[in-house]
Formats: sequence, structure tokens, C-alpha cells
Amino acid sequence: MVVSLLDREMYSEAGAARLLRVPQNTLNYWLEGGQRRGRVYRPVIRVEPRDSRAPVTWAEFIEAGLLREYRRTHGVPMAELRAFIDLIRDRYGVPYPLADRRPYVAGRELLLEAQDRAGLDPDFCLVATVRGQLVLTSVADSFVRRVTWDEDVAAAWRPHDDPQSPVRIKPDTRFGRPAVNGVSTDAKVLAGLRTDVTYPGDPGGPVKGGRVRPACPVAEATTPDAIWIPETARRGWLIITRDRHIQEHRAEIGAVRTSAARMVVLAGTEAVDTFHQLEALMCQWRKVYALLDRPGPLIYTATRTTFRTVQLEDPAEGAPPA
Repeated sequence: MVVSLLDREMYSEAGAARLLRVPQNTLNYWLEGGQRRGRVYRPVIRVEPRDSRAPVTWAEFIEAGLLREYRRTHGVPMAELRAFIDLIRDRYGVPYPLADRRPYVAGRELLLEAQDRAGLDPDFCLVATVRGQLVLTSVADSFVRRVTWDEDVAAAWRPHDDPQSPVRIKPDTRFGRPAVNGVSTDAKVLAGLRTDVTYPGDPGGPVKGGRVRPACPVAEATTPDAIWIPETARRGWLIITRDRHIQEHRAEIGAVRTSAARMVVLAGTEAVDTFHQLEALMCQWRKVYALLDRPGPLIYTATRTTFRTVQLEDPAEGAPPA
């Protein structure tokens, strides 16, 4: 079954909340609805509640990014926003209309009509009339500029407020974690010491001792995860990465499981810079290297003092059949 980019399951609820920098209970309220002051509210983002353990899709993450813009100065009016989104959802025939570029560009008249019919407070409107022209409000404009659009689909999101920030979150790169086009410093340090260490985009070069390291067959640092992970598994390589919250990133775990890949994650809270990441890796190096003799799929977390396996099955799904 082919899953569209917007429907791709990316994060646990806790992981998405961390990236969005909103409390998890707030994100859960937007996704699942709930009861406040004796009144039951339907979800704003999802058509129907799924379960607080259900993974957050890319489209849900993007729409939550819009609600995050509101939350800076206001609460989110659940009933009115739900009615507003339902009107747009019905008109475009898509479950996540605010993760679609069309309403912001060619559908401003529809947004205005939906705002009026839903009784949306002006503070939450996406368009306004200025000198006879329909323009995006500051909240909508800020959101649209944060998103990188591939035609009409949200393909990336800028997590930082600074418009010049090069950091982007992309669903097909680094499993939806913030990244800049490039490679971590610690990967380059190791590659300069060993001929059997490489990284995406590595052009090859001299290694200490007069040896030569070949170029990495994954030629681009921005190669999608769906391409480079199966390639490393096919070659029998071991993946070393850094992720303090690996257990929350079900898309990453799923990719390792599907490809029968092997991964070691530098996961300690102290592994925040090159020196400490290398320290954790060197402390566990013999155990890391021994994984080359084990079949995948597998994931281990490594800190300076611990080396532990990561559960590959999603608890919400149950263990796979034997």
C-alpha cells in the first residue's frame, strides 16, 4: 500500500509536541478533542479521535504548526475552528486542508466565506480585506512562510522563528528531525580516522596513516531516508546516529525494521556536542563493532555507561506475528 506524504506516520504525540514546542496535553487536545468545563469538544485537526497513542502524521504535524502560531497570544477556540476547518475540508475534499497550499493562494474567497459562516473571531482569521483586496493575516502569512511547498503539498517546515534559519524539518530526511543540509562534525572526524567509516555525501579522501577512504555510494547528504537506509542494509553496514528520543520516532524505527537495518543511537543527555558524542561511541566501541556479526533489524542506544536494545514493535500495534 502506498502512503501519501501527508498521511505518513512520523512521530509519537510526545515527539511531535517537543518539535512544535507546545505542551503535549495541548497537542492532544487539538488532535483528539476532549472535555472542558463539562462540554465535549471534537478534535480540531483530526476528523475523528484516533487514540492518544496513535502516531502523528505529517499533515497533522503541519496543521498543528498553524495552531501553534495562534497559541502564542491566544487560546484556540475549538468549536469555531472545527466548524471552519470542516467547511474547507468539505469544499476541497481532503482531510487536512490547512496542510494544502491552495486555500492560502487561490482559495482566499473560500477562507473568507468559511470564517464568516463559522463565526470565527477576527484574531483567528486567516484572511482579511485590506483596501478591497483579500490578504493573509499575520498568523497565516507567518505559517505559509514557514512551510516549504512542493506544488500544493507541505514538504518541509521551518521550526525556528528566524526567517533566515536554514534548519528544516522534512518527512523524508532524518526521519523528520530538524536538520541543515550537511553532515555532523563527528561523522567527519571518524571518517578521517578509519577507511570503513563514511557518511552521506562523503567525497572520500585521505585517512590517517596514508590510507585512502573511498567516496560514499550515497552521494548526497540530503538523500531521502527511504533510499539510504535500505542501501546501507543491503551493503551490510551499521548506522550510527544521534537521537535522544529514539523511542518516540516510530517512522525511524519502522524504516529500520522494514529494511532489516542495524543502528546504534547515541542517546545520552550528555551527547550534545562532537566531543561527548565521540566519548559515548568510544566507550561502547567494542560492543558497537560486535553488532556487525548480528543480523538486523536491530537498534541499540549507546551512552558513556550503557548499551541497551530498543523495542522495534510499536506497543500500539502489538508484536508482529512470529
